[in-house]
Amino acid sequence: MKFTHIVGYPIAISLSLGLGLVGAELMDAKLAASMPAPSILAEQSVDAIEIARLQQEVAMQQQEIEWLLRMVKAGLSGDMAGHMQAYRAKPSDNLAPQPSATAIAPIEDAKAKALRLQNAQAYVSRVQLADVALQKQALAEGWANEGQLADARRALWQQARDELTEAEYIHGLHGAQLPNVMLVSHASPELVTTAGVARGDVLLTINSVRVFSRDDMQRQLLNIDSSASVEVTLNQQGKTISLVVTDFNKNIEFYGDSIALDKMPILSN
Repeated sequence: MKFTHIVGYPIAISLSLGLGLVGAELMDAKLAASMPAPSILAEQSVDAIEIARLQQEVAMQQQEIEWLLRMVKAGLSGDMAGHMQAYRAKPSDNLAPQPSATAIAPIEDAKAKALRLQNAQAYVSRVQLADVALQKQALAEGWANEGQLADARRALWQQARDELTEAEYIHGLHGAQLPNVMLVSHASPELVTTAGVARGDVLLTINSVRVFSRDDMQRQLLNIDSSASVEVTLNQQGKTISLVVTDFNKNIEFYGDSIALDKMPILSN
């Protein structure tokens, strides 16, 4: 009897421990089942961060649109003090992380360049929204048909050109699906023979002023007599062509296009 009791005691302990472990495992399984999977928690965390980032970006866009409108209106009304005050009050762009000084230089340069282009595209998109808001405001206030609206819109886009590098501006225009380059569509036989002008040549400058769009081109020709001589710089497959064109609108024609930055290697970043 003693032997049976002694043997039975450890067996009972073993069963008790075994049942305890099984119960603990079942409780752990229930607890694990009631908790979200790590991947779900990670996705929720990423979603929350993305929502917060988008909310911050929308707020920043609204602030910058209001800033652009204040600055343009102050400049057009002749209030230079208000114009400069608005300019100095430009909202800062704190959305994007700044490049780390400890990173490897080539990798960091690539990241910094990509970040600059991304910010430029966002900036041009905000200018585009401000342009639409400006036109709506002009319609509401009754000055949409006056020259003031055209001046205000030009000032708005000139601000973007001043704030961005040439490459950033071109990238931003392309991202906004706006024309960012003027290409030769037709040239007179004289220009073809004497200067070698060909269809598809890129218009760089008119009278030494960089041109990106038809509006830029028309602005440079606005106060020039139709028969006057105009200095034009073209790029033909990487080669710069400088020529003087008389009766510009008659002898050479251009069309606008939107081309990705990496498709225009003639431009510097």
